[in-house]
Amino acid sequence: MPVLPHDVEQGLGVLAHYLLWGSVGERRVGPPAGALLLKTPAKKTLDAAIDHLPEGPTEESRQAVTFTVAAIAQGVDSTISRGSLTGTDVYGITAVIAVEGAARMADPGYHRAGALASSVAYDPDAWVEFLKPHGMRYELADAVGFGESDGFV
Repeated sequence: MPVLPHDVEQGLGVLAHYLLWGSVGERRVGPPAGALLLKTPAKKTLDAAIDHLPEGPTEESRQAVTFTVAAIAQGVDSTISRGSLTGTDVYGITAVIAVEGAARMADPGYHRAGALASSVAYDPDAWVEFLKPHGMRYELADAVGFGESDGFV
């Protein structure tokens, strides 16, 4: 397989994304053309371009990287809470979260709607407990009143 310069690979990725989804980045630039394009001779060219894109990180390298999400929230009573969620393999946990989220929303008893944060869409305690067996760890700190400091805020 030929090796393409990084800017060519990046350009092919943007082109494929535009052709299939009709957007570049966050900006919508037109209707998706992918369905129509895949019924033309251009399909071979697009397939060849996609075949030259990188596969992504290996399983081993995904496990070697650790990530942390830190949050600080202030309640209406001015108390401040903080916490962190740490794990490895952001690709793998994203897939787990997407599947579990879809399964929970497909439950006949689920009646929430709209664009929701996980903490609103699902019971936060149950959600974090679900993530534990998938290598996620979390810490919650004691709340402090507004203006007080424990060296963190």
